Amino acid sequence: MAKTSQGYVEEEEVDFFAEHVEDENLPDEMKDAFYIEELERQMQFVDMKTLEQCQFEVHGISKPLEEDPEMVETGLTELDRWIDKLKRTKAGKIYIIAEKQSIQYVSDRKFRLMFLRVEDFDAKSSARRLLAYFEKKMELWGEDKLCKDITLDDFDEDDLEALNNGCVQILRDRDVAGRAIVFHDINQLKYKEVVNHVRMIWYMMSRIALDEDTQKLGVVHVVYKVGKRNGIRLGRNLTWQTCALEMGLPIKTRSLHLCFGVENWLFYKFLMFFLGAALRNKIRAHEGSHQELLSILMTFGIPKSAIPLDESCQPNLEFHASWIQREQDFQATLKGRKRNGERGDDVLLVDLPRNKDVIFGRGKKAQRHVGNLRLRFVLEENLDAYNQADNDGKGQIVASIISSIKAGGGRFLKQVDGNSACWGVVPDRSVRSKIGHDFRTVRKIVLQRKEEGGNHERENNKRSRQA
Repeated sequence: MAKTSQGYVEEEEVDFFAEHVEDENLPDEMKDAFYIEELERQMQFVDMKTLEQCQFEVHGISKPLEEDPEMVETGLTELDRWIDKLKRTKAGKIYIIAEKQSIQYVSDRKFRLMFLRVEDFDAKSSARRLLAYFEKKMELWGEDKLCKDITLDDFDEDDLEALNNGCVQILRDRDVAGRAIVFHDINQLKYKEVVNHVRMIWYMMSRIALDEDTQKLGVVHVVYKVGKRNGIRLGRNLTWQTCALEMGLPIKTRSLHLCFGVENWLFYKFLMFFLGAALRNKIRAHEGSHQELLSILMTFGIPKSAIPLDESCQPNLEFHASWIQREQDFQATLKGRKRNGERGDDVLLVDLPRNKDVIFGRGKKAQRHVGNLRLRFVLEENLDAYNQADNDGKGQIVASIISSIKAGGGRFLKQVDGNSACWGVVPDRSVRSKIGHDFRTVRKIVLQRKEEGGNHERENNKRSRQA
């Protein structure tokens, strides 16, 4: 075996999805005896509380850690202490290079907070993950990009081809717990070199990790292999390199669903061994027809409509293409602002605004957004008090509603320049004006509802008399 220039090992690949592979033809770590022995050894260190927590996470019923300002400040202080301690070890070699390039980049508050949230504010684990992040970033992108936000401009043609084929997609819908879903269509696997596929996944995971909800809630991965293969086969090397990304990204896998048309223990065993104890108990393997698998995933809170496959398991790339386009539009917006000397830190990249957010705009998208529906409910609850209040009282009610939404993690967002990828935070003055307008709209809706209810009651009374 020999290493390529990117550090990846070239070897004769094992086809995970071959109908049958003799045990003696497998690498040692994939043979039954080795697998069982190692699994038994590692399971000795797993307690019942950890197993129970994994069950909750798999089914989407675990609650994220509730943050408060004191916890954040203490966590950042402890993280700084552990980074200072660990950077003196071999693991901190690349971090020191990054620190010399830009102390501002590596010490950025929001950047460090991502790693704390992934590890539930365990400062030592967060520090290790942060150092591993820079190691992996250097391996994939080079030293000159250690303190640079990676964009699509950093992709070469082969990276872009791996991204565009849609083998990996961030789905339009979240699961029942509000977690992002990452879909891996094994049948569509296409890449020139392993590094192209790995860089593509690194980029996509890094982008969704910018979302605060995703930092707290984590992601759900769905690996799907049903029907005919249209790309290249999935081998051991690519699988291992993809698994190795997990500890080098500011994002946490909460569950991993392996969906196969037929039983496939070879791939399952490989993942169980190499993903380690932290993820092993969050893996669920399912088998069956396409429709059966969709129904199984629904029991784990993953909606059928989220899976981008038609009835014959052909991929639907519509949303994936729009996701890529939004990435390009967002990066173009930031470039334009930079050229014009404008700020860019008030522009957010959002695949879908969070459920807690209120979005400005017309049409069904805004009307049906969860955050807007919640605001409508709050307005109806406060309508009587608002109607009876004077102008100062109305202002206080509006201010209280705004504060309540923000305290719950919600934001007021508006598309920037009509660009569906870029959302700006709306100033409070505009928010107050919107809520005042929304109160008037809700008042009309409530009056209309009462009028329709009265008409309905009169019609029923009329029918009763006629009977």
